Amino acid sequence: MAKLTLRRKSDSAEALSAAQSAMGLMSSQQVHVCDRHFKSIDERFITHYHHVIPFKAARYSPLPSGLDARLTEYLRTYTSQLYDHQAAALYQLLKRKNVLLSTKTASGKSLVFMTYAIDKLLKVPESRVLVFYPTRALIEDQLLRWQEISSNFGFKAGFLHGQVEREDKIKVLETCQIVLCTPDIIHYWFMPSLHIPAVAKWLTALRFVIIDEAHAFSGVFGTNVSYLLNRVEQFAKSIQYFASTATISGANQFMMELTGKEFVEVGLPEDGSPTYRKDILFVEPADDEAINALLAEVINSNTKFMYFKNSRQGIEFHLAQLLEGDYGSAILPQIKDGFVCTYRGGYESKDRKVIMKSLRLGHLKGVLCTSALEVGLDIGDVDLVIIDDISPSINAFWQRLGRAGRQGPSLVIQILSGNSLLAPADYLKSPLLKPNLYQQLPFFKKWHSDCALQEQVMFKKRAAMVHKLQFRHSFRNMGATFKLGLEINQDLDLGDVDYEQYLNEAFPGAIYRYFGRPHRVGWRNKNFIKCYVTKDISVFREEIMFSLLSPSHLAEGFSSYLTAAQTVRAIIGFSQFNHSFYYSASSSWCKKPIFKLYDSTALVVDVAADRQPNSAQIAELIKVFAIQAAFDKNDVIYHFDDVRSCLIIQAIVPDTGLIEEVLWTQKDMLLGLLAKQLADEEPELVKDTRYYLESHQLDPLKTLLVKGAKYGFYVDEKAGKYVFLPYRCVNEQGYYEIMTGTVASRLISPKYFNQVYEQPSQVIADLMLNGYANVIEPENLLTDITELPDAEVLGQHNGTEHCLADLNL
Repeated sequence: MAKLTLRRKSDSAEALSAAQSAMGLMSSQQVHVCDRHFKSIDERFITHYHHVIPFKAARYSPLPSGLDARLTEYLRTYTSQLYDHQAAALYQLLKRKNVLLSTKTASGKSLVFMTYAIDKLLKVPESRVLVFYPTRALIEDQLLRWQEISSNFGFKAGFLHGQVEREDKIKVLETCQIVLCTPDIIHYWFMPSLHIPAVAKWLTALRFVIIDEAHAFSGVFGTNVSYLLNRVEQFAKSIQYFASTATISGANQFMMELTGKEFVEVGLPEDGSPTYRKDILFVEPADDEAINALLAEVINSNTKFMYFKNSRQGIEFHLAQLLEGDYGSAILPQIKDGFVCTYRGGYESKDRKVIMKSLRLGHLKGVLCTSALEVGLDIGDVDLVIIDDISPSINAFWQRLGRAGRQGPSLVIQILSGNSLLAPADYLKSPLLKPNLYQQLPFFKKWHSDCALQEQVMFKKRAAMVHKLQFRHSFRNMGATFKLGLEINQDLDLGDVDYEQYLNEAFPGAIYRYFGRPHRVGWRNKNFIKCYVTKDISVFREEIMFSLLSPSHLAEGFSSYLTAAQTVRAIIGFSQFNHSFYYSASSSWCKKPIFKLYDSTALVVDVAADRQPNSAQIAELIKVFAIQAAFDKNDVIYHFDDVRSCLIIQAIVPDTGLIEEVLWTQKDMLLGLLAKQLADEEPELVKDTRYYLESHQLDPLKTLLVKGAKYGFYVDEKAGKYVFLPYRCVNEQGYYEIMTGTVASRLISPKYFNQVYEQPSQVIADLMLNGYANVIEPENLLTDITELPDAEVLGQHNGTEHCLADLNL
């Protein structure tokens, strides 16, 4: 095939007005270009498919005539015209219509809603504007732009979030006409605070609601947002909506479901932004070093690029691996001088701001990133996008692809693994996915109706409620959040993780990388995880997953049934240098396994013992089933129990009815997909290395401790605590008497204690209570390593007990 070239803008073209770029506008002048080529693509990769998106010129329209004269004058200092879709959307907004703008990535959607928000305030200064974003990172990126444009007209924009004091939140409402936030803070703080005059006054003045990146408001989270908007409208009359989205199917229908309002959609047919030629390559590495060779060449070239991977720590590890390999010395100057870095969720706010500013100004020419940069963060122009993982969905693929080529021709490289079954031509034709909402489930309506009644009482009587119903259930699939750092409150923080990420990448003994630099994870308390600087090594978590199922089934079907289930995902230790280190009373890393409990209804599918699917087959099965059955796969947890020989699918957020009323009604589809999959693929043995637990030798003394005991789970999700405990009985007050091995007993409220549905095997019980009690860490941890690294490799830790020990049991 012919060699591909990437055209790079000249320095004069890069020197576009910063103000013009901030407003989402581009120059209509032709940009001078020069050739750029990557020989690694020819030499180190096999090209399977080449697709070209052709050039399309921009289409312009004049500024709408109905804008306030002061705003029109301001806009004309930058441009006398808008893209067709920008002008069309503003025209409909000025007619008081609810508008959905569903054009491609980087088409200037922010300009539309920012312009109309200012126009609204100029005409009715006492009105208020609420801007919903799906993530805090996106708000922090957009806040400065909001503040700049609003200050030009005497208005203020503020950020409302949970990590500020109550008085500061109220001050934001008293001084800001425009408030940016995620829906969570409106649900958990704003609505339960309607007895506060400043909150009630701001809400009743609300006239314009903006929902940016609307496609992210799906599943359990999106359904809760939908009902939240209904609650807001109890007190704010005549709200006008604007929503922006990209890369989804059925956008107009989705927005009607989300808000209950009709929208005028301005979509791809009206999109007037230019499309520059984009070459898309589907390639397979010819050798193990091909990807590193390509990255090294790109880093040392004058190319602005983004390199995507799906895993947060995967992106950090890849940079570390790249620096330590054959190309490390060649790219090290670029890394040290700050021209290339990593970006992912969980970074400190100050670090995110520096990265985003450097990207916008062109100082940072390359970033290795995760899906955190898929959404509408302002990253400036990008010439090259490399996708080194199959994107989680076709929507995510087009979002990543849309990062490239905002102001000129670009190249996108999709790297395929050797065992990938993806057919590129069919993949590019895949239909976009529509976000799913669960408004048919009574759970959500009941919960939000109860919240709405309570809020009406607070608003009318100006009285606070002792028991706030908003905290009764989870608003989205998020638990406790922990800050990582070298010292507490010493400005040495290393970002944050939620509880799932804690289990995945920041468990005791893990190597946690921050901007590629390795840190050994030590102890944690309620809010903080202590880390130590160390050398980079490979550490792998030792994990098991098992389910305790209720003996009474809720419903029966052919080869399937519904039941209550308690699924436990447990991290029981870690391995490094061919040694395993298990959490137990004798361990200096952690005194017990750390785990997460999922206690909800489960759909169980029996499978013939000789036809068990492997993990890759199960993942693909759930992905396809989620699309066809119209649910968000991020709302469920699943695993294959090879002892029972069954697939268990369970809701992450309990009591919603998702399993019973959505998945169960589509069980025949699931059975058909599973049968087809197993018929087409030869099964592989499921090798869950920890299911030989029956060989574990029990300690007789500890067995005696729990002899005849019943079991339960102590759960405090807000604090991120999960403890498996034996109990003797329930007293007259309903409290559980926990067995401690001494004469004294501890009492736990039934609010925090869940009885198990079935008695676990003694091996599982002993594991969850004590860890691998008889495994002693060897004196020399590295006996099979010829060259012993120094103490920094293992990392320093003080042996402080894990936070679960603070129960004093």
